[in-house]
Amino acid sequence: MKIAIISDLHLNKTIYKTVMDRKNSNLPFRHVDFMRSFKWMVDKCIQDIKPNLIVINGDVYDNPHPSNEVRGFFSSQLHRLYSNNIRVIILTGNHDVLKHTHSLADIKKLGLGELKVIDQFYIEDFENYRLVFMPYSLDIEQKKTTVRGEFQNVLNKIKSEPSPYPLIFFGHFGVKRAILNSYYKNPDDKTTTTTTLIKKENNADDTPYFSRRAEDVECEWLDDLGAEYIFLGDFHKHQILNIKTHGFYVGSIEKGDMNEIKQPKGFMVFDSEGETIKDYGKSRFIEYPNCRPMLEIRGTIQEIRNKFGSLDYSKYMESIVKLVFFGNKRDFLDFASGIESLKKEIQEKLNPIHIFTHNPHPHDKNEEEKISELTKEIMEKGHITDEDVLTVIKEMITETVKDKEEQSKVSELAVEIYQEVMGK
Repeated sequence: MKIAIISDLHLNKTIYKTVMDRKNSNLPFRHVDFMRSFKWMVDKCIQDIKPNLIVINGDVYDNPHPSNEVRGFFSSQLHRLYSNNIRVIILTGNHDVLKHTHSLADIKKLGLGELKVIDQFYIEDFENYRLVFMPYSLDIEQKKTTVRGEFQNVLNKIKSEPSPYPLIFFGHFGVKRAILNSYYKNPDDKTTTTTTLIKKENNADDTPYFSRRAEDVECEWLDDLGAEYIFLGDFHKHQILNIKTHGFYVGSIEKGDMNEIKQPKGFMVFDSEGETIKDYGKSRFIEYPNCRPMLEIRGTIQEIRNKFGSLDYSKYMESIVKLVFFGNKRDFLDFASGIESLKKEIQEKLNPIHIFTHNPHPHDKNEEEKISELTKEIMEKGHITDEDVLTVIKEMITETVKDKEEQSKVSELAVEIYQEVMGK
């Protein structure tokens, strides 16, 4: 039996949404990038792998309001799979779900036997295997339960209904201490992360940020499932989980932004008759070879010029280019006066689809360390909390207002206004 697992499609990717594609000018180029990747995977399954089943492991869309063109594209790919007698099971992910419905409801209503949308916990026996599915459900979205509570319900159900068949688990949720985000480390940043759930060192990025979100499932709970294989969606980095069984985050199908610049993208295949591979067992990762090129260069204007001049330009044609300034106030003046000519040179050499700058102002070392630490905390949480926002507001007030008593009054007022705006 062969099962292909494709996760985190995010077909209507919203980042850089104002930059339109050069060939499909009615769509943002990032929509087209993710749609192209998914089509490549469907082609691969139909022409080469020929699986008995494809599991789409959540987050078909980046937000639950895809355009008709994106919906039509997804439906056309499902039709191709259906026409080639490949069964498809789709799990809802947190990006697919609304408060009272989800963006895959129209497909579910078709009622096609070989095309199933799963928006609640589900078990079935298939080809002498027990398949267990835990989507991001409407109950979780409506706060009738939590991800952790739902997982315990699934675990209790599995234990109350033992099966002679080996179990394969599919889910869309976070796991504590798995890699949530990753990014380059500032050379002056000496902070390190010691907690790891990753089995191999070369399976981690230079600077991994490990999830510590309160809602995520404990990694030890995964072994309690008694599954032979666990395939998860939600976190975008493909990774091998350091648990007793074979457990993986499949990873997203395309590089989303600069956080994922070094990550391989693709999908996974489980083949019960396939060869056994170290750390993967009977499964394997198939890399997508056509990710959108990305290039990030940091430093002063001269350092960026030098680094750009040493590149193999053929690797970065039509790429996304990000230029990040680092330096003192004198360096900043040089950067401000030279950036436009540098952008013109990059345009001529690479013909990038999008080019932008970040942090085009000087920082002293102490400020840079504060920013680095705050970035680390936010990335490990996976989102910006109220506490993060209020911390930044209070720091801005402290820097602007020198009188201590006035600082306190202004801070109190700022907190009240923020809480009122946020409906707290």
